[in-house]
Amino acid sequence: MLNLIIVDDEYHALQAIKTAVDWQELGISHVFEAANIKEAKNIFRAHPVHLMLCDIEMPQGSGLDLLAWVRERYPAVRCVFLTCHAEFAYAQRAIELGSTEYILKPVAGQRLKEAVLKAMGEVKADRLVERGQLWLKQQPLFVEHFWFDVIKGRIPPSKDALQEAAQARGITYDLTGKFVPVLLSLEEVGTTESLEELRRSLWQLAREIIVGTSVGGSMVQLSGELALALAEQDPKTVKSHCHLFIKEAQERFQAQLSCYVGVETAPHKLAVAVGDLIRIRERSVAPKGQVFLLERAVRQADGPKPPIHLPDAELWLTLLEQRDPQRLVAEARKYLEHTMETTGLDTHALYVFQQDFLQLFYYVLRNKGVQAHQLFQGEETVELQKRSTRSLDDLLQWLEHIVGEFKKQCQESMSVVEQVRLYIAQNINDVNITCKEIADYVGYNPDYLNRIFRDRTGLTIVQYLVQERMEMAKKLLVRTDMQISSVASQVGYTNFSYFAKVFKGYTNMTPSEYRRALRASLAGKRLMDAFSSPGGGGGMSSGA
Repeated sequence: MLNLIIVDDEYHALQAIKTAVDWQELGISHVFEAANIKEAKNIFRAHPVHLMLCDIEMPQGSGLDLLAWVRERYPAVRCVFLTCHAEFAYAQRAIELGSTEYILKPVAGQRLKEAVLKAMGEVKADRLVERGQLWLKQQPLFVEHFWFDVIKGRIPPSKDALQEAAQARGITYDLTGKFVPVLLSLEEVGTTESLEELRRSLWQLAREIIVGTSVGGSMVQLSGELALALAEQDPKTVKSHCHLFIKEAQERFQAQLSCYVGVETAPHKLAVAVGDLIRIRERSVAPKGQVFLLERAVRQADGPKPPIHLPDAELWLTLLEQRDPQRLVAEARKYLEHTMETTGLDTHALYVFQQDFLQLFYYVLRNKGVQAHQLFQGEETVELQKRSTRSLDDLLQWLEHIVGEFKKQCQESMSVVEQVRLYIAQNINDVNITCKEIADYVGYNPDYLNRIFRDRTGLTIVQYLVQERMEMAKKLLVRTDMQISSVASQVGYTNFSYFAKVFKGYTNMTPSEYRRALRASLAGKRLMDAFSSPGGGGGMSSGA
């Protein structure tokens, strides 16, 4: 039976974790509680503890500080972090300290149970390693476990500590040489084969191609989608082997992988080297299924970044208005791939590019009379937009999707009458607007268009134009202090007398009379509202 400690400064969160799992059923004999680092340390000193569930941010010291303290004194303890914070720095430090899991709150009971079971499995595996009971049967597994602990930082990063740990586990290794670490990332799967079986097959393929027959090389599974190959060849040879591995994985298993190749590294420095590779992977926006070299990625990351923007706004505007998604995406791919090859791209650059494109896109939507929410509310669109700045492929997929949706929306939902109404709304101050001009815009014969419009609205196009102008004039007269002649010009009339005549025919009042009457009416309504509201002076005081 194992003992577990829960460390969380929030009482209700701690109790929720404590009651989320049947600990006895899992084989946990005792669950300790601590609200801060000081209480946790006292429990560690007083009781044997094998597992720790820990928050990160706490008032008297972080969970990361606590785990660092535990690693120095109780290295066999396994830790699962439960936190509300998704910062990469936290996750990176947790990996360096050898955390088993890093889970964001709130966490479901089943997910918590799985994490604890994984940690318990590591504790039990460590016990078996210490006793040497599995060595003869599962030597490769324990070699992998050794390197896993090196990479996770569970073994102090020094030559002597590694040598001592290897000897304690019965592992014979020449730890004076160097390895080229290769981070393998499973990106996409195109087969119905069991995912677990597929991973085993892929990592075995990597062992054969990348690690090869070298005595000291090894494979280490880091997580479900990540594995690490430790190769003893030179980086150029390793790169060539990675290309072959990616090709074979695609052909044999319909799986797309990326390889991130580090530099030659001493064994006691592997934890830092692998951390660098993980960071490069997180920041990479390049198309998947490639080999990435750490040296080149670092040079691009450290080099100057030119501004990212739409290279030819007029061309992009034309392509959007023509609703040509294929050509637009081709132009985007050509520009972004060139930028990536010359100066590099990161997620921030993709975000800036996306925002510039959206600004142009919204302009076109407005001109076409399409509401943005009509395009961006679908589940697929929302999901694609969330992923759009993760990689170049994701951004291009999102671009093609929304332009395609825009094309479909324009074709399916915008009737001729709606186009006429939109054109009038956008050109209401145009003195020279005519029925023929509108008909040319929508591509119809003027007489035929007028009949369609009257059938749908009960008004001719001219009558509708006058109605819209008068309604706009009414709003401007009441809501602004513009001179009446300016109001007339704003709604498409250069002749003030004619405007006043049309307005009186529409409202039975001159523009001046309408302004005075409406403003007086509004003022009276506000006065009545003030007297009728509580404390507004409408009632008598008790001392009157």
